[in-house]
Amino acid sequence: MKLYCTATCNFCPLDKCFENNGGCEQQCHWDEKINYCTCNVGFKLNADNRTCSDIDECEDNSTEACPGLSRDHCKNTVGSYTCATCSHNNGYMMSYKRKTCCKVHKSTCGYDSTMASQIQEPHWKNMRIYGGLRAEEGRWPWMVQLISTPENLEPGICGGSLLSKKWVVTAAHCFRNKYSYPINTWTAILGTSQNFLNMRLISDGLEIRMLEEVIIHPEHNLFYHHDIALVKLESQVNYSDVIKPICLPCLETPQEGDMCWTVGYGKTDDNKDSGALREVDVPIASMKSCSKVYADSGRILQQDHMICAGHKEGEKDACNGDSGGPLMCQRKDSCQWYQAGIVSFGKGGCGLKGVYGVYTSMKAHQRWIRRHIGEEATNDICPENACQNLSDNDPKCSSMIERCTKFPDYMKTNCAATCCRLKYGTRPSQCQDEPTFQSTCRKNIKHCSSSIFSSFMKKHCKRTCGIC
Repeated sequence: MKLYCTATCNFCPLDKCFENNGGCEQQCHWDEKINYCTCNVGFKLNADNRTCSDIDECEDNSTEACPGLSRDHCKNTVGSYTCATCSHNNGYMMSYKRKTCCKVHKSTCGYDSTMASQIQEPHWKNMRIYGGLRAEEGRWPWMVQLISTPENLEPGICGGSLLSKKWVVTAAHCFRNKYSYPINTWTAILGTSQNFLNMRLISDGLEIRMLEEVIIHPEHNLFYHHDIALVKLESQVNYSDVIKPICLPCLETPQEGDMCWTVGYGKTDDNKDSGALREVDVPIASMKSCSKVYADSGRILQQDHMICAGHKEGEKDACNGDSGGPLMCQRKDSCQWYQAGIVSFGKGGCGLKGVYGVYTSMKAHQRWIRRHIGEEATNDICPENACQNLSDNDPKCSSMIERCTKFPDYMKTNCAATCCRLKYGTRPSQCQDEPTFQSTCRKNIKHCSSSIFSSFMKKHCKRTCGIC
């Protein structure tokens, strides 16, 4: 009560925002003397200082709504706008804040609320972490805020990502070092872009869970090697527009120069705690360049277990309080988001020139994750799993891939594996081995030309036998 209900318990002057939202149409703020109103992203405050009106980003010369595109491609909507260069009617939309199109595939994980149903239009909400922007509500529905509130001690704050209805992944150092607080002091906050410690009005969709168990990687050490931990929630959360799981990387990993995103509630560029979730774009850096940066710090970077990201010129970065949060990238062949890394550590401050942030690689620890939370819990967050037990009965399936949508009943019976991979954004090529028979193909490579087994090998082991 002292922490969350200070006004009710008379520990501070009455916050006028609690009564009728302080007369504000959208957001009310209290600075302990007076209250004042602000508007949500995409709106501007009217002359009465209480009501808000929509900003027409397509006509506002102060913002470049659709970078590199003409005004004809911009369509204003209430509180937002769209840049319609992709054929969204055919299941495509704009990649997030990039001038490329991506394919929308139905899946449980990796899709935010702007992609709900079949994507009516591609949303690019223009928003105002360190050097970053305030995140739109529902944009990152897998984001979890982990908070520890031990009595008479500084609160512990970390980020995390939802992997399933009961499991969250975060950084191991959140539960060691400075914040080695008992598990019963920790709480998981989901379904809101507001910082829970500064929250004044309860968000729709907010869910709060206590922690049942924390599993720290056994090889985690003071050098932040294997900086990963799994958090089991006391009870399952309910999926909604603002609560969804993120995908595991599966077989995908970002390459140097790829633009990815990180989010958090940590320090902003004015060194203040963020009142809301903030997002920032960070390009993937080479491990060679990154290792040179940290050579004099005594930290030895694990080439295969870490990822570096950040702008060489600085100014944008994860910061204090963002630890454990996700490094997220969109897949190469779909709009789906996957978690490439976990915010781990930096050097000498936040957003410094020539210094990259270091993230724990999710791909390197995927097997460890599955071992603890079970294959069943990750079936929906790795598209490959959904198709691994399926096979094709027709050797021409790859060339008939477009028929998956035109003749679904026939194709489901005869080309189950091909159509399944298409559905989950892993379009097969003529040169792929059938997933079900990959191990068999490797063992029997010598039989590619065998008169007895050649028909089987040519059908299921195209890559192994070098057929194309």
